[in-house]
Amino acid sequence: MTIGPPSRAYDISLHDRPFAPDSADQGWCFGLPRGLEEGQWPLDPVFGYPLQHGFTLRLPEDYRVHGPDLPWLSFFSTAMDHLENSDWSRFDPAIVADANSSRPDDPAAQPFWDAMQNRHPHLHYMTDILDYYYAVVFSTDAAISGPTTPPPDPIVTELNAHVPQPSWMTQGAFSAFVGTSPFAILGQTIHPRAGVDATCALTWGPRREDPNAGLGPRDTYDDEPAETGYVQPYYFEGGELTAEAYRQHDWAADHKPNHIGGTMRPVQGVPTMSPFYIGFEEYLGGYNFGTGNAQLDFKNMIFDWAQ
Repeated sequence: MTIGPPSRAYDISLHDRPFAPDSADQGWCFGLPRGLEEGQWPLDPVFGYPLQHGFTLRLPEDYRVHGPDLPWLSFFSTAMDHLENSDWSRFDPAIVADANSSRPDDPAAQPFWDAMQNRHPHLHYMTDILDYYYAVVFSTDAAISGPTTPPPDPIVTELNAHVPQPSWMTQGAFSAFVGTSPFAILGQTIHPRAGVDATCALTWGPRREDPNAGLGPRDTYDDEPAETGYVQPYYFEGGELTAEAYRQHDWAADHKPNHIGGTMRPVQGVPTMSPFYIGFEEYLGGYNFGTGNAQLDFKNMIFDWAQ
C-alpha cells in the first residue's frame, strides 16, 4: 500500500503504572507481548532464547505504513545481558532468519530453521552493527486485545547450551533492567515491579512544533537543510563550530527523547532513515545500548543504536 508522509511527530510518555488494556493507554514497555500464537514469539537465531520484548505501541494513523489493519508494533531485542556473550563460535544465523531458505545440513541449526516455519506473518528481523538480532511484529487490534503470550522454551543444542538464560525470563525485563529501587525519568519517579508480566504504560501525543515531521532524517554538518528538507535541532551562532557557539532551536526545547517521527536526537551521527521511525532510550523496555539510544525505521526495517 502507499501512504503519504506523516503529518505530525509524536512524543511518547512513560507512566508509573502498568498497562491497562481497556484504557486510553497506547502501549506498554517491558512485560510480555500479546496475541502471539504458539511458536510465533521471535527467537534469537544466535542464542536460541526468545528475544526480549521491549515495547508494544499503537501507531498513530499517519504512521501505519504497513496497513490500517496493523496498527500495533511490538519490538523485540537481544537480551541486554546477552550482548556480552559474543566470544564463542557460532553458525551463520542468516540461514535460519531467512524464512525462504532451505533446511540446513548443520544439526545445530536445524531446530532454529524448524522454529522459523511457524513465524508470525508480520515478523521482520533486523541486525545491529554487532550482528545481534532484533525483531518487529505488526499486530491487529484483535490480537492485542487477547491475552499476554508466555515466553517459549529456548532451543538447546550443543552449540549454545553453555549460554546462560537471560535474566528477564526469570525476574522480568522491568526489574532486570532497573533493579528494585525507584528511579527518576524526566522529572517523574518510576517504581520497579518484579515479574515477567510487569509493564509500564505508554501514551503519545503530538509535538507542539516540529519542522521535521514527515521528513527523512539526514546528517548535515552546517545550517543548510538536507536534501529531504530535514534540519538539525541545533545551530552554531555566527557559523562558528565551537562549543561556545552551540545553540538549540526554540522549537526543539520541549521535545521528549522517546518519540515517533520528526526530529531525531541520536547520541552520535544521524542514521539515514525514512520518516516512519521511532527514537527511544534504553529504559523504554530495557536494553544495553552502552547508555546510548536507538532508532527504528519500521518502514524499511532498519535498526541503529549508538553509545
